Amino acid sequence: MTKAKAAISLILNSITALMTAFVIVLLFFIDDPVINNGWESFMFFTTDANILTAIASVVVAVFDIRVLRGKADAIPKYAELLKYIGVVSLMLTFSTVIFFLVPVYGAGYELGGTNFHVHLAAPMMSLFSFLFCEKRTKISFKESLFGLLPTAVYAAVYYVMVVAIGAENGGWIDFYTFNQNGHWFSFFVVLMAATFGICMLVRLTFNSNKRMLRLKMSY
Repeated sequence: MTKAKAAISLILNSITALMTAFVIVLLFFIDDPVINNGWESFMFFTTDANILTAIASVVVAVFDIRVLRGKADAIPKYAELLKYIGVVSLMLTFSTVIFFLVPVYGAGYELGGTNFHVHLAAPMMSLFSFLFCEKRTKISFKESLFGLLPTAVYAAVYYVMVVAIGAENGGWIDFYTFNQNGHWFSFFVVLMAATFGICMLVRLTFNSNKRMLRLKMSY
């Protein structure tokens, strides 16, 4: 990890973490009848995925500083994997927004205001810094499966709150319509399959790009 890459990584991770913190705080003060604010915003995968990635960004930023100060030459493996998990989660959010929500609700709403950061800026900054600045080792197939964890955990919680408990008993309303017509299992399979595809795509791009950089350095 060169100091130039560490500097870029530090800038992008710092912006991601600070802007995410700002957006989360702002959600407690926005009076918008269309979206859930305050503590209700934590019910959404988008919010949780951005918080997870912000935490990963802080961890990576700490080691970016160590690289810049000459006290380390790369980020540790656990930090790399934590950032990978965050990137996969944000890319699931990004894909859902671009391919499903924007056609329905329009880019003005889905990519405007605070949504610009959580739906577009944070995913793109996190993906770029991870792929091009924060390389340590290859991500193995087994390691890539860690990227499934946030989606699996969220899906389990969603099932309990929406299906097992239900809104009438103090649970959540089916705001993602995963249980529409009682087809919650089908949606779960599709959701996990989509997440697995993103895991593989990010992993293969990360590992392939690493090989490309080594080839360039050999000439």
